[in-house]
Amino acid sequence: MTSLVSGYKRLRLMKRLFLHSLLAMILLGATTASPQSFVAGEVMLRFTAGSLGSFAVEKALQDNPPDLRSLEPAVAAMQAGTRLPLKPDRLASGNWVLLKIDSGRLAEQAADGIRMHRNVASIRLVPTQPVQAGAPPSLLIEFKPSSHESQILANPERKKDALLQLVSELASTAECPLKSSVQENRLLLVEIDLPALTLLAVERLKTLRDIENVQPNYLVGLRPPP
Repeated sequence: MTSLVSGYKRLRLMKRLFLHSLLAMILLGATTASPQSFVAGEVMLRFTAGSLGSFAVEKALQDNPPDLRSLEPAVAAMQAGTRLPLKPDRLASGNWVLLKIDSGRLAEQAADGIRMHRNVASIRLVPTQPVQAGAPPSLLIEFKPSSHESQILANPERKKDALLQLVSELASTAECPLKSSVQENRLLLVEIDLPALTLLAVERLKTLRDIENVQPNYLVGLRPPP
């Protein structure tokens, strides 16, 4: 019973952290770090010595090339803890693991969440423009005619605050930061902000057990942990 209570409290804390971080990113309209400084959608982590994840890495390294299937149980636990679709990509020196956010599954997961929002009539996944390698598809959202959301999209320039609130609500249900643009015929195009989500993924992973270090996959190479 104690473990269930502590798990529930931890889940509430993660939810609160996500919402606060998400709101800040929406209001700023940009990530807190330059997207050019790291690879969007990729994180590097190292398991605590003696943990199950650490043993899985050591087992994977026994094969050449490393057999990443040994990491599946550890990755499944991280997916459950972060609510993000993750997949191992490769192992680096020092027992670092490179994880990628599965962009296709991420878009489907976000679409499933947004479908729960009131007055959503339909959602279509469309290619993100301009085309970027690894970028998740964008979501083209249609709201029910005569709905409050449809009225906002009919006159977005005069209802900027309402539009910002709408995108914030959609991001909350999708559990990922979004960027948006209003299209013709009262359609809303939302794009998952992958650089911002990468930073959120790092923060979520930091809350999990057995993670010694975690950071974005910096373009200039691994930065030494503090």
